[in-house]
Amino acid sequence: MKRRLALLFLLAVCCWTPAVWSQTGSGLFSTTLADQHGLTRNWFTQLPFNPYGDRIADVSLYVSRRQARCVHEVVLGDDRWIYTNQDLTPFQKPQGREEAKRKADEQFFQFQENKTVLLINPRKGENGSVMVVYDQAGEEKVRGVIHVVGTDDQLKTGRAALLQLVKEHQVEMIAVAHGDYGVQAARVMEDVLSNELAKNNVTLLKLVRHYEPEITLTALTERGTVVTVDAESGRVLWRRQVGSRDDPAAGVACTDDYTVAITGVRLYVMNRIDGKLLWTKKTTSHSFWKRPRDTIPSGSPAVSEDTVFLPSLNGRLQAFYLHDEERPPAIYVSPGRVLVKPTIGQVSIAWPSDYGRVYLSDINRPHLQGRLQAITDIVAPVAYLPPDKYVVGSLGGFVYCFYESGGQLVWRLSIGEAVTQTPILVGASAFVIGEDGGIYSIDINTGKKKWNSRGVRRFIGASTQRLYCLDLLNRLVILDQKSGTRLAVLPTNGVDYVYLNRETDRLYFGTKSGLLQCYRESELGYPLIHAGVSGQIKNDCDCEQKPTDPNEQAAPAGQPQQPQQPQQPQQPGGQNPFGGGQKPPAGQNPFGGQNPFGGGQKPAGQNPFGGQNPFGGGGNKAPAPDPGANPGANPFK
Repeated sequence: MKRRLALLFLLAVCCWTPAVWSQTGSGLFSTTLADQHGLTRNWFTQLPFNPYGDRIADVSLYVSRRQARCVHEVVLGDDRWIYTNQDLTPFQKPQGREEAKRKADEQFFQFQENKTVLLINPRKGENGSVMVVYDQAGEEKVRGVIHVVGTDDQLKTGRAALLQLVKEHQVEMIAVAHGDYGVQAARVMEDVLSNELAKNNVTLLKLVRHYEPEITLTALTERGTVVTVDAESGRVLWRRQVGSRDDPAAGVACTDDYTVAITGVRLYVMNRIDGKLLWTKKTTSHSFWKRPRDTIPSGSPAVSEDTVFLPSLNGRLQAFYLHDEERPPAIYVSPGRVLVKPTIGQVSIAWPSDYGRVYLSDINRPHLQGRLQAITDIVAPVAYLPPDKYVVGSLGGFVYCFYESGGQLVWRLSIGEAVTQTPILVGASAFVIGEDGGIYSIDINTGKKKWNSRGVRRFIGASTQRLYCLDLLNRLVILDQKSGTRLAVLPTNGVDYVYLNRETDRLYFGTKSGLLQCYRESELGYPLIHAGVSGQIKNDCDCEQKPTDPNEQAAPAGQPQQPQQPQQPQQPGGQNPFGGGQKPPAGQNPFGGQNPFGGGQKPAGQNPFGGQNPFGGGGNKAPAPDPGANPGANPFK
């Protein structure tokens, strides 16, 4: 009997253990539960380091300010064709923006061939879009204007005009080109097709162009391994070992050009693109009268475009210059110890000390601009909200907001519990999590509390309408951003590492052994950048160009076609970049008016410089014989 009981117990353990491991110890979030609550898994991966002998020490998410991917997307029903400037050619080189745009335009107009198409160009008009109907031969039949942005009367009138055109000309396809009102036009078309034209066999074709900044996720392990992955695909870009495996890892940070890692008492600067080690330097002082322990790193570094700011135990910030490794570091002095990562603003840098103060200094030189004195200690990094505000919480339960320029206090609010985490700034709201499990929404401009909720331990990320947090039982909590209402509570299946994402809407969590996963809301196929896309990326990307039809379209009906001028043979360089137009007749000044260099028409056979010929001979040279008059004559005699 005992043997049977032991055998049954052994079978139960063998059958039950894998199930428990798959549900509670895998570290992977359930995709079934995620789909039920509007979440989609972007990717999951195991970082390339030993998961049994190493752990994640620090993670840095970087949104590039200069590098971007220009995406051209052709959407027909549920099918999508995506062309980017980073797609590879047969020679394994990026095809570039012009080629990606050409392929997308060609695909967009290819779907319109042999169909009666209502083409909507949402680029023209103050708040309207030009509608053009083309027949199956590609000839224009009629055009009009539909308002997709404006008053209710304008929207109603434009909708009626659209329905009239579709029914009169038996339109088979509605094509929406990319433009300023492309999103609004597409929404109006989708609503029309699902309501008034639901019974008509009309398809919707869309051309969408947008730019997506390059986003990378860099992890530093306790053994000194640096791994960088693409934050949108999970693809490992590079991996490098820095320092000794026994050195403690302090932190990692990135810029557009560099990746900076701190292990032990050394600074390692690598190329962010390929991970090549550029240079390394000791962070301790070399002066014989200073103790090396005074400059031991005490937190993760903060990086601007050309400077690394490293906190130390003696209350100082060391500023190392990325472009000049031989230059001695600048010293930012403040009383007390700096134990957390500094925060970089537009023109300043802010950091708290264990004296309950926040110091504000110029980012380019060690010059203090202001100081905030809190009632109690501050143990969390300062949060920055562009363009000019800092927000920080204290152990006394107060939340402070002050300006970047001069440090003038904007408002102060007590939430009644200690604040040990960095406030999260999204839009016009600051979300603060207290030590006792409360989360508070505060208006960033007035400092008034909007709402509060209980049972939250840590923040993960935010979208346009939702907040994602962990509760006291390590479960995923979804909150409504406007009211704080709890929408859902989901188990996290053994997740023991969560990245606090202040930059985008993506959710990154997993295990400290290197198993990471990324989730997003199902409707947000492209990342939402909370701070906005940099102006340089907007200027560099050419995504705002209108589509180019590879086949030249006919002139509008009812308008006489202009007679074509005979084309002149072009030079290899193409058209004249200094102005078009016909070439003026021979003998006529092409600049118009009188000859700016003096004189009128050039006299035939007369020395244009006047006087005698400086090279000898008479003042006037005899006219040269015309070689065309006598073909046999030698023109050089």
